[in-house]
Amino acid sequence: MNRELYFIPVLQNALDAGEPKSALRQAFSKIGQLAMDDEYRQGLENFEIFVGEVCAHRLIIEKDTPEDFTGYSQDSSLSYELAILKDNRLTNKTCLDENGIQSIPGVMPGTYTIRLSTGRILWKETLSHQDLIAGEILGSQNIKVAADSGDFKAKPVRIVTLLNGRIVLKIFKGFESGVIQIELE
Repeated sequence: MNRELYFIPVLQNALDAGEPKSALRQAFSKIGQLAMDDEYRQGLENFEIFVGEVCAHRLIIEKDTPEDFTGYSQDSSLSYELAILKDNRLTNKTCLDENGIQSIPGVMPGTYTIRLSTGRILWKETLSHQDLIAGEILGSQNIKVAADSGDFKAKPVRIVTLLNGRIVLKIFKGFESGVIQIELE
């Protein structure tokens, strides 16, 4: 298998299947799983370029594409399979369904990437000690703990909207590590 274009036969098999929506979901998942192997890194980059071009030219594609395929791309009930990477290493895989919320605790400083199982990168950013760790800043302050106040609710230090507001990413500080919370709106 050509590792630089490994996604093409995977997509071809999905398109040859009897049920394209389900088969494409499985194909995107397989493309994402194969991409976890460093040998497929260039292939993933090529796939991301391909998907980017498709998205950039979506109006042209929708005009000349059969209804059943364009319906797949507009199906709002799809779940999102996400991979969370820290410094280009997979740390977590999760799935967001309708009204889903996933929290990733133990977030330490580093460069984080959140990508779909298709390989499409949704967000990439370096989170610093200052972004994630509140202990040193708050160490000298008198802070109420949860038992002291029933109305305590952590506030995110950053809120990022992805996929035109469909996914909301919130970053929270913690005493020893931060938390990334991913919400499907």
